[in-house]
Amino acid sequence: MFIELDFQDNGKQSNYQAISTLAQLGYDGVVFSRTINDVITKNDICTFKELDLKELDQNENSSFKNLSSLTLMKNEKKQFRQYSRLNIIISSKKNIFLLKKMENILKTYDIVAVFPQSTEIFEKCIDLPTIDIISFDLSLKYLIKIKYKQVNKAIINGLFFEIRYSSMFKTKQSQARKNTFSNAINVVKYTKGKNLLIASGANDPINLRGPYDVMNMATFFNIPFNQAKNILTANSESVISHGVMRKTYFGVIKVEDKKKIPKELEESTDEDEDEDKNKEEIEIEKEEMMIEKN
Repeated sequence: MFIELDFQDNGKQSNYQAISTLAQLGYDGVVFSRTINDVITKNDICTFKELDLKELDQNENSSFKNLSSLTLMKNEKKQFRQYSRLNIIISSKKNIFLLKKMENILKTYDIVAVFPQSTEIFEKCIDLPTIDIISFDLSLKYLIKIKYKQVNKAIINGLFFEIRYSSMFKTKQSQARKNTFSNAINVVKYTKGKNLLIASGANDPINLRGPYDVMNMATFFNIPFNQAKNILTANSESVISHGVMRKTYFGVIKVEDKKKIPKELEESTDEDEDEDKNKEEIEIEKEEMMIEKN
């Protein structure tokens, strides 16, 4: 089962067009996303509603008439699956703790992804129980510095890393395409292909590619074809399941057996991290009090 994990929610008509295109390309589902910068509020609660695909058959727009893939799915009693996703671009480490406070808002989304804008923020994100995916803007010249130790810890915590490819097609800048390729190769190197996802990150159906085209593309990222297929199928299902667990069992502390944790991870300075968290939480509380006074 192939699922497109990140297509921007641009409204009903655009989403219908995306579903039509994805079905024809061979996908079985889609995740519609919205993106916010840094601060999440109560107004950011998920408002996405699954589209009624029966309306596609009745739509007079000619672009929706060639829906043989959807029709075939209906005949086989399969349903084109639809999910919601929130992308959060985090530029300030102070806002990381707000994600914990807004857990009820995050639980309204099927998938939550963060885009850390610095190495320090990335280090804080790997311990967040309220997210599912860590993603990066691969079109930039330099990827933030990450280490194997940090990536391993994130994977142990059940988080996924993501490669988004649409930046290679929606820009005429050859440098952005080169950056995406080189940065994607680095992500594969650091994750060793574990807990890896590939999504379009597109906001226009023209930038979507079929599953087998994506698999062929992945070979240029040093991902074997068979592994790429597993990423597009099994890993996509796994991150959705992770989202379900996050929504259902948030707050349950998972205790790992020390024997299963790599030695290098045991050497992490937990006391220093806790001290930093306490200081930052105090700063956030002070800021919130100032806002309330104003």
